[in-house]
Amino acid sequence: MTEKPDRQPYPSETADKVLLRLPDGMRDRLKEAASENGRSLNAEIVQRLQQSLSGPVDAFLADDIEKYISGQRLDVMRLLEKAVQEAVDHSEKMSLVLNFIHRQTAADQARRDEGVDGAKGD
Repeated sequence: MTEKPDRQPYPSETADKVLLRLPDGMRDRLKEAASENGRSLNAEIVQRLQQSLSGPVDAFLADDIEKYISGQRLDVMRLLEKAVQEAVDHSEKMSLVLNFIHRQTAADQARRDEGVDGAKGD
């Protein structure tokens, strides 16, 4: 029988293994999160455990907080875009109103001038 050459074991072969019971639905939620983060289920669980053990900040929620803030930034940008568009629309309407008032004022002044000129001619 031939012997296999000695090789270094893969890290996954030497890592501690744990059988873990999860509440219903949690495995699916973790798989979905892992997919969104581009990680395997195992890597997602390890990452989340590392975050929870990393320090005084509630690092377990760090990814969720970052996603929330990113979403808020998008919402703020949308609100700003809407506000700017409304300001532009309002400005255009105000410009039309001011032009109308200017024309009316000029027409009123022209009528007054004609009345003064007409009164002089009498």
